[in-house]
Amino acid sequence: RAADIPVALCGELASDPDVAPALVGLGVGELSMSAGLIEGIRERLSGVTLAEAEELGKRACEYT
Repeated sequence: RAADIPVALCGELASDPDVAPALVGLGVGELSMSAGLIEGIRERLSGVTLAEAEELGKRACEYT
């Protein structure tokens, strides 16, 4: 986000409800997935604040 470079991700990782919040927290601005999966990801993301998503992203980076 600091560099103002748009980042998008498509595929199975983008549609994983356990991973999507961390991706948003890392600055991924667009998640592309099959239409049938959008509602589930929307619901998952609506239950997470940006601060929580950023913390998930930070923790995910600690595992790499």
